[in-house]
Amino acid sequence: MIKCDVLVIGAGIVGLSTAYHLKILNPKLNVIVVEKKSSPGQGETGKAPGGFRLDVWTSKTNLSLGRSSVMFYRHLQEDLKIDLGMKWVGYLFMMDNELYETAKPALKKMDSMNVKYKVYSREDLAKYLNVNVNV
Repeated sequence: MIKCDVLVIGAGIVGLSTAYHLKILNPKLNVIVVEKKSSPGQGETGKAPGGFRLDVWTSKTNLSLGRSSVMFYRHLQEDLKIDLGMKWVGYLFMMDNELYETAKPALKKMDSMNVKYKVYSREDLAKYLNVNVNV
């Protein structure tokens, strides 16, 4: 029988990051990660490999997780010089007026948690992104 101090279920970004940080905090811990799929990152992690959000959350837990994740990615790239191929370009949600009205409570909550965001007009997007916004 295999024995361990900590068993992490799931080899996605959360599970692997958890195992990594446990080993950093206590190198003597015997940490084992188990995954039901054939390889790491095959669950939810693998469904969105193109981007991540830092601050666009309305729950304090998700906000904290997002911020700490980005700090970790920066640490890997900048301090440990591991090239993740990441580009720090931002995140854009496009909404029509109706959707924007329904998003206002979430924006208000984000304001209360000091989340920085900017609202752009159609004209701003056309100017900055050189896109047709009259679709």
